[in-house]
Amino acid sequence: MISTFFLPTTVLCGEGSLEVLPRELASRGVARPLLVTGPNVLRGAVFQRIRKLLPQAEVFNEVAGPTEKGILDGAELFVSSGCDGIVALGGGTVLDAGKAIRLKIHHPRPLAEYAVHPATADMPVLAAVPTTGGSGSELSAAAMIVIEEESRRIRISSPHLMPSVAIIDPELTLDLSPAISASSGLTAFVHCIEAFLLPGYHPLCDALAAQGARLASEALPRVLANGRDIEARRDMMLAALTGAIASQKGSGIAEVMANAVAAPGRLSHGAAAGVLLTEVLDIPELWPQERLTKLAQLTGISSTAHAARDLLARTGIAPRLRDHGIDGGRLPEYARAAFEDLSTGGEPRSTEADLLAIYRRAW
Repeated sequence: MISTFFLPTTVLCGEGSLEVLPRELASRGVARPLLVTGPNVLRGAVFQRIRKLLPQAEVFNEVAGPTEKGILDGAELFVSSGCDGIVALGGGTVLDAGKAIRLKIHHPRPLAEYAVHPATADMPVLAAVPTTGGSGSELSAAAMIVIEEESRRIRISSPHLMPSVAIIDPELTLDLSPAISASSGLTAFVHCIEAFLLPGYHPLCDALAAQGARLASEALPRVLANGRDIEARRDMMLAALTGAIASQKGSGIAEVMANAVAAPGRLSHGAAAGVLLTEVLDIPELWPQERLTKLAQLTGISSTAHAARDLLARTGIAPRLRDHGIDGGRLPEYARAAFEDLSTGGEPRSTEADLLAIYRRAW
Protein backbone atom coordinates (compact mmCIF):
# COMPACT_ATOMS: atom_id res chain seq x y z
CA MET A 1 0.00 0.00 0.00
CA ILE A 2 1.27 3.47 -0.91
CA SER A 3 0.47 6.31 1.50
CA THR A 4 0.74 9.98 0.53
CA PHE A 5 1.95 12.81 2.73
CA PHE A 6 2.48 16.45 1.77
CA LEU A 7 3.26 19.58 3.78
CA PRO A 8 4.25 22.56 1.61
CA THR A 9 3.24 25.14 4.25
CA THR A 10 5.83 27.08 6.26
CA VAL A 11 4.69 27.05 9.90
CA LEU A 12 5.71 29.65 12.48
CA CYS A 13 4.54 28.67 15.92
CA GLY A 14 4.78 30.36 19.30
CA GLU A 15 3.73 33.34 21.35
CA GLY A 16 4.23 36.58 19.45
CA SER A 17 4.67 34.89 16.07
CA LEU A 18 2.06 37.21 14.56
CA GLU A 19 4.67 39.97 14.58
CA VAL A 20 6.67 38.26 11.80
CA LEU A 21 3.72 38.18 9.41
CA PRO A 22 4.75 41.36 7.49
CA ARG A 23 8.23 39.90 6.97
CA GLU A 24 6.81 36.60 5.71
CA LEU A 25 4.53 38.38 3.25
CA ALA A 26 7.27 40.69 2.00
CA SER A 27 9.61 37.75 1.44
CA ARG A 28 6.97 36.27 -0.86
CA GLY A 29 6.43 39.49 -2.79
CA VAL A 30 3.14 40.50 -1.17
CA ALA A 31 2.73 44.26 -0.72
CA ARG A 32 -1.07 44.68 -0.66
CA PRO A 33 -2.89 41.67 0.79
CA LEU A 34 -6.60 41.03 0.94
CA LEU A 35 -7.34 40.53 4.65
CA VAL A 36 -10.15 37.99 4.94
CA THR A 37 -11.77 37.84 8.36
CA GLY A 38 -15.13 37.48 10.12
CA PRO A 39 -17.39 39.94 11.93
CA ASN A 40 -16.46 38.62 15.39
CA VAL A 41 -12.73 39.03 14.78
CA LEU A 42 -13.32 42.40 13.14
CA ARG A 43 -14.71 43.74 16.42
CA GLY A 44 -11.88 42.47 18.61
CA ALA A 45 -8.37 43.34 19.71
CA VAL A 46 -6.76 40.74 17.44
CA PHE A 47 -7.97 42.61 14.37
CA GLN A 48 -6.54 45.85 15.69
CA ARG A 49 -3.16 44.16 16.14
CA ILE A 50 -3.03 42.85 12.60
CA ARG A 51 -4.35 46.13 11.18
CA LYS A 52 -1.35 47.91 12.66
CA LEU A 53 0.94 45.31 11.16
CA LEU A 54 -0.74 45.47 7.72
CA PRO A 55 -2.14 49.00 7.29
CA GLN A 56 -2.11 48.60 3.51
CA ALA A 57 -4.41 45.55 3.52
CA GLU A 58 -7.87 45.60 1.93
CA VAL A 59 -10.41 44.09 4.35
CA PHE A 60 -13.11 41.59 3.37
CA ASN A 61 -15.40 40.14 6.06
CA GLU A 62 -18.42 38.65 4.24
CA VAL A 63 -17.43 35.07 4.98
CA ALA A 64 -20.51 33.49 6.61
CA GLY A 65 -20.84 29.89 5.50
CA PRO A 66 -18.63 30.48 3.59
CA THR A 67 -20.98 30.74 0.62
CA GLU A 68 -20.14 30.70 -3.06
CA LYS A 69 -21.44 34.27 -3.38
CA GLY A 70 -19.15 35.44 -0.59
CA ILE A 71 -16.20 33.74 -2.25
CA LEU A 72 -16.94 35.38 -5.60
CA ASP A 73 -17.34 38.78 -3.92
CA GLY A 74 -14.00 38.32 -2.18
CA ALA A 75 -12.26 37.36 -5.40
CA GLU A 76 -13.75 40.38 -7.14
CA LEU A 77 -12.50 42.69 -4.38
CA PHE A 78 -9.04 41.09 -4.62
CA VAL A 79 -8.84 41.98 -8.31
CA SER A 80 -10.48 45.42 -8.17
CA SER A 81 -8.28 46.52 -5.25
CA GLY A 82 -5.05 45.40 -6.87
CA CYS A 83 -4.24 42.88 -4.17
CA ASP A 84 -1.30 40.52 -4.60
CA GLY A 85 -1.81 38.06 -1.76
CA ILE A 86 -4.30 36.93 0.88
CA VAL A 87 -4.23 36.83 4.68
CA ALA A 88 -7.01 34.79 6.31
CA LEU A 89 -7.53 35.69 9.99
CA GLY A 90 -10.08 33.72 11.97
CA GLY A 91 -11.50 30.27 12.62
CA GLY A 92 -12.04 27.41 10.21
CA THR A 93 -14.81 29.13 8.25
CA VAL A 94 -12.64 32.18 7.57
CA LEU A 95 -9.62 30.08 6.62
CA ASP A 96 -11.75 28.02 4.24
CA ALA A 97 -13.03 31.26 2.71
CA GLY A 98 -9.46 32.46 2.21
CA LYS A 99 -8.54 29.23 0.43
CA ALA A 100 -11.57 29.39 -1.85
CA ILE A 101 -10.99 33.04 -2.73
CA ARG A 102 -7.41 32.13 -3.52
CA LEU A 103 -8.63 29.36 -5.81
CA LYS A 104 -11.02 31.63 -7.72
CA ILE A 105 -8.41 34.24 -8.63
CA HIS A 106 -7.06 32.14 -11.50
CA HIS A 107 -9.62 29.33 -11.76
CA PRO A 108 -12.73 30.37 -13.75
CA ARG A 109 -14.90 27.27 -13.37
CA PRO A 110 -17.86 27.32 -10.93
CA LEU A 111 -16.67 26.37 -7.43
CA ALA A 112 -18.68 23.14 -7.37
CA GLU A 113 -16.70 21.80 -10.31
CA TYR A 114 -13.50 21.89 -8.26
CA ALA A 115 -14.96 19.25 -5.97
CA VAL A 116 -14.11 16.83 -8.79
CA HIS A 117 -11.93 18.87 -11.19
CA PRO A 118 -8.28 19.23 -10.11
CA ALA A 119 -6.96 22.69 -9.34
CA THR A 120 -3.58 23.92 -10.53
CA ALA A 121 -0.81 25.61 -8.56
CA ASP A 122 -1.65 28.98 -10.14
CA MET A 123 -2.77 30.72 -6.94
CA PRO A 124 -1.64 33.84 -5.04
CA VAL A 125 0.21 33.64 -1.74
CA LEU A 126 -2.01 32.77 1.23
CA ALA A 127 -1.07 33.36 4.86
CA ALA A 128 -3.34 31.56 7.35
CA VAL A 129 -3.63 33.04 10.84
CA PRO A 130 -5.96 30.91 12.99
CA THR A 131 -7.66 32.48 16.00
CA THR A 132 -9.06 29.20 17.36
CA GLY A 133 -7.56 25.79 18.09
CA GLY A 134 -9.93 23.51 16.25
CA SER A 135 -10.28 22.79 12.56
CA GLY A 136 -6.61 23.04 11.69
CA SER A 137 -7.63 24.52 8.34
CA GLU A 138 -4.31 26.36 8.34
CA LEU A 139 -2.64 23.05 7.46
CA SER A 140 -5.47 21.39 5.59
CA ALA A 141 -5.74 20.85 1.86
CA ALA A 142 -9.53 21.19 1.91
CA ALA A 143 -12.22 23.86 2.13
CA MET A 144 -15.93 23.43 2.83
CA ILE A 145 -18.16 25.78 0.81
CA VAL A 146 -21.94 26.32 0.85
CA ILE A 147 -23.61 26.30 -2.57
CA GLU A 148 -26.76 28.22 -1.68
CA GLU A 149 -28.68 27.62 -4.90
CA GLU A 150 -28.45 23.87 -4.34
CA SER A 151 -28.72 24.00 -0.52
CA ARG A 152 -25.64 21.84 -0.08
CA ARG A 153 -22.05 21.99 1.10
CA ILE A 154 -19.18 20.89 -1.07
CA ARG A 155 -15.67 19.87 -0.16
CA ILE A 156 -12.89 21.16 -2.39
CA SER A 157 -9.58 19.44 -1.85
CA SER A 158 -6.18 19.99 -3.45
CA PRO A 159 -2.59 20.13 -2.19
CA HIS A 160 -2.41 23.52 -3.88
CA LEU A 161 -5.00 24.89 -1.44
CA MET A 162 -2.63 24.51 1.49
CA PRO A 163 -1.53 27.96 2.70
CA SER A 164 1.90 29.31 1.83
CA VAL A 165 2.56 30.15 5.47
CA ALA A 166 0.70 29.57 8.75
CA ILE A 167 1.11 31.72 11.86
CA ILE A 168 0.28 29.72 15.01
CA ASP A 169 0.18 32.31 17.78
CA PRO A 170 -1.63 31.17 20.96
CA GLU A 171 -1.93 34.77 22.12
CA LEU A 172 -4.66 35.19 19.50
CA THR A 173 -6.86 32.64 21.31
CA LEU A 174 -6.64 33.96 24.88
CA ASP A 175 -9.94 35.85 24.72
CA LEU A 176 -12.01 33.10 23.09
CA SER A 177 -15.31 32.41 24.83
CA PRO A 178 -15.72 29.09 26.67
CA ALA A 179 -18.32 28.01 24.08
CA ILE A 180 -16.01 28.55 21.10
CA SER A 181 -13.08 27.04 22.99
CA ALA A 182 -15.15 23.93 23.72
CA SER A 183 -16.49 23.50 20.21
CA SER A 184 -13.19 24.10 18.47
CA GLY A 185 -11.35 21.89 20.95
CA LEU A 186 -13.72 19.00 20.28
CA THR A 187 -13.12 19.42 16.55
CA ALA A 188 -9.38 18.96 17.07
CA PHE A 189 -9.89 15.93 19.33
CA VAL A 190 -12.25 14.25 16.86
CA HIS A 191 -9.88 14.83 13.94
CA CYS A 192 -7.02 13.21 15.84
CA ILE A 193 -8.93 10.21 17.19
CA GLU A 194 -10.60 9.34 13.91
CA ALA A 195 -7.46 9.85 11.82
CA PHE A 196 -5.58 7.36 14.01
CA LEU A 197 -8.35 4.77 13.96
CA LEU A 198 -8.88 4.84 10.20
CA PRO A 199 -7.54 1.76 8.41
CA GLY A 200 -4.48 1.87 6.22
CA TYR A 201 -0.74 2.13 6.58
CA HIS A 202 0.25 5.72 7.33
CA PRO A 203 2.79 5.91 10.17
CA LEU A 204 3.42 9.66 9.83
CA CYS A 205 -0.26 10.53 10.15
CA ASP A 206 -0.72 8.00 12.94
CA ALA A 207 2.12 9.49 14.98
CA LEU A 208 0.75 13.00 14.61
CA ALA A 209 -2.82 11.90 15.36
CA ALA A 210 -1.79 10.15 18.57
CA GLN A 211 0.19 13.17 19.75
CA GLY A 212 -2.69 15.50 18.92
CA ALA A 213 -5.23 13.32 20.76
CA ARG A 214 -3.05 13.35 23.86
CA LEU A 215 -2.57 17.12 23.69
CA ALA A 216 -6.28 17.82 23.23
CA SER A 217 -7.42 15.46 25.99
CA GLU A 218 -5.05 17.15 28.45
CA ALA A 219 -5.21 20.78 27.31
CA LEU A 220 -8.91 21.30 26.61
CA PRO A 221 -9.99 20.85 30.27
CA ARG A 222 -7.25 23.30 31.28
CA VAL A 223 -8.42 25.85 28.72
CA LEU A 224 -12.01 25.56 29.93
CA ALA A 225 -10.87 26.04 33.53
CA ASN A 226 -8.64 29.01 32.69
CA GLY A 227 -8.90 30.62 29.29
CA ARG A 228 -5.72 32.61 29.91
CA ASP A 229 -3.56 29.49 30.30
CA ILE A 230 -1.16 30.24 27.45
CA GLU A 231 0.51 26.81 27.50
CA ALA A 232 -2.83 25.04 27.26
CA ARG A 233 -3.90 27.38 24.47
CA ARG A 234 -0.68 26.61 22.60
CA ASP A 235 -1.23 22.87 23.04
CA MET A 236 -4.76 23.14 21.66
CA MET A 237 -3.48 24.94 18.58
CA LEU A 238 -0.88 22.20 18.13
CA ALA A 239 -3.60 19.55 18.53
CA ALA A 240 -5.60 21.28 15.79
CA LEU A 241 -2.54 21.47 13.58
CA THR A 242 -1.59 17.80 14.03
CA GLY A 243 -5.20 16.70 13.54
CA ALA A 244 -5.41 18.53 10.23
CA ILE A 245 -2.17 17.01 8.95
CA ALA A 246 -3.20 13.54 10.15
CA SER A 247 -6.50 13.91 8.32
CA GLN A 248 -4.59 13.54 5.07
CA LYS A 249 -5.21 9.88 5.88
CA GLY A 250 -8.94 10.48 5.41
CA SER A 251 -12.05 11.74 7.20
CA GLY A 252 -13.79 9.68 9.86
CA ILE A 253 -17.46 8.95 10.40
CA ALA A 254 -18.12 11.55 13.10
CA GLU A 255 -16.43 14.26 11.03
CA VAL A 256 -18.44 13.45 7.90
CA MET A 257 -21.72 13.21 9.80
CA ALA A 258 -21.06 16.47 11.64
CA ASN A 259 -20.58 18.22 8.30
CA ALA A 260 -24.11 17.19 7.33
CA VAL A 261 -25.98 17.97 10.55
CA ALA A 262 -24.22 21.10 11.88
CA ALA A 263 -26.46 24.16 11.79
CA PRO A 264 -25.04 27.70 12.25
CA GLY A 265 -26.44 29.38 15.33
CA ARG A 266 -27.82 26.12 16.69
CA LEU A 267 -25.29 23.29 16.54
CA SER A 268 -21.65 23.99 15.81
CA HIS A 269 -19.53 21.56 13.83
CA GLY A 270 -17.37 20.80 16.87
CA ALA A 271 -20.35 20.11 19.13
CA ALA A 272 -21.92 17.86 16.49
CA ALA A 273 -18.67 15.97 15.98
CA GLY A 274 -18.19 15.54 19.72
CA VAL A 275 -21.71 14.19 20.21
CA LEU A 276 -21.42 11.82 17.26
CA LEU A 277 -17.96 10.56 18.24
CA THR A 278 -19.30 9.21 21.53
CA GLU A 279 -21.76 7.06 19.57
CA VAL A 280 -19.32 6.02 16.85
CA LEU A 281 -16.78 4.79 19.39
CA ASP A 282 -19.44 2.66 21.08
CA ILE A 283 -19.73 0.46 17.98
CA PRO A 284 -16.94 -2.09 18.47
CA GLU A 285 -17.16 -3.64 15.02
CA LEU A 286 -16.05 -0.34 13.47
CA TRP A 287 -12.63 -0.31 15.02
CA PRO A 288 -10.03 -3.10 15.18
CA GLN A 289 -9.11 -3.75 18.81
CA GLU A 290 -5.42 -3.55 17.98
CA ARG A 291 -5.85 0.05 16.81
CA LEU A 292 -7.59 1.02 20.05
CA THR A 293 -4.90 -0.75 22.06
CA LYS A 294 -2.13 1.01 20.15
CA LEU A 295 -3.82 4.39 20.62
CA ALA A 296 -4.02 3.76 24.36
CA GLN A 297 -0.32 2.88 24.48
CA LEU A 298 0.69 6.04 22.60
CA THR A 299 -1.61 8.52 24.37
CA GLY A 300 -2.20 7.10 27.83
CA ILE A 301 -5.94 7.22 27.13
CA SER A 302 -7.06 3.84 28.45
CA SER A 303 -10.56 3.99 26.98
CA THR A 304 -11.10 6.19 23.94
CA ALA A 305 -14.89 5.97 24.25
CA HIS A 306 -14.78 6.97 27.93
CA ALA A 307 -12.37 9.81 27.18
CA ALA A 308 -14.68 11.15 24.45
CA ARG A 309 -17.71 11.09 26.77
CA ASP A 310 -15.73 12.69 29.59
CA LEU A 311 -14.40 15.46 27.36
CA LEU A 312 -17.88 16.18 26.01
CA ALA A 313 -19.23 16.37 29.57
CA ARG A 314 -16.47 18.75 30.63
CA THR A 315 -17.38 21.16 27.82
CA GLY A 316 -20.98 21.37 29.06
CA ILE A 317 -22.27 20.62 25.56
CA ALA A 318 -25.58 18.73 25.66
CA PRO A 319 -24.98 15.06 24.69
CA ARG A 320 -27.96 14.47 22.37
CA LEU A 321 -28.69 15.95 18.95
CA ARG A 322 -32.27 16.63 20.01
CA ASP A 323 -30.95 18.88 22.77
CA HIS A 324 -29.66 21.19 20.03
CA GLY A 325 -32.96 21.46 18.17
CA ILE A 326 -32.15 18.88 15.50
CA ASP A 327 -35.35 17.54 13.94
CA GLY A 328 -35.47 13.75 14.22
CA GLY A 329 -37.59 13.61 11.09
CA ARG A 330 -34.68 14.95 9.05
CA LEU A 331 -32.18 12.29 10.11
CA PRO A 332 -32.61 10.31 6.84
CA GLU A 333 -31.81 13.53 4.94
CA TYR A 334 -28.66 14.02 6.98
CA ALA A 335 -27.64 10.41 6.45
CA ARG A 336 -28.03 10.83 2.70
CA ALA A 337 -25.95 14.03 2.74
CA ALA A 338 -23.21 12.38 4.81
CA PHE A 339 -23.18 9.36 2.54
CA GLU A 340 -22.75 11.58 -0.50
CA ASP A 341 -20.01 13.68 1.09
CA LEU A 342 -16.82 13.24 -0.87
CA SER A 343 -14.88 13.07 2.38
CA THR A 344 -16.35 9.65 3.24
CA GLY A 345 -13.62 8.02 1.14
CA GLY A 346 -11.38 7.20 4.07
CA GLU A 347 -13.80 5.94 6.66
CA PRO A 348 -14.62 2.28 7.26
CA ARG A 349 -18.42 2.34 7.43
CA SER A 350 -20.18 4.38 4.80
CA THR A 351 -23.50 2.79 3.92
CA GLU A 352 -26.40 5.18 4.21
CA ALA A 353 -28.32 2.80 6.49
CA ASP A 354 -25.41 2.58 8.91
CA LEU A 355 -25.04 6.33 9.06
CA LEU A 356 -28.75 6.71 9.73
CA ALA A 357 -28.50 4.19 12.58
CA ILE A 358 -25.71 6.22 14.19
CA TYR A 359 -27.70 9.46 13.84
CA ARG A 360 -30.62 7.80 15.57
CA ARG A 361 -28.42 6.59 18.40
CA ALA A 362 -27.10 10.14 18.85
CA TRP A 363 -30.51 11.78 18.60
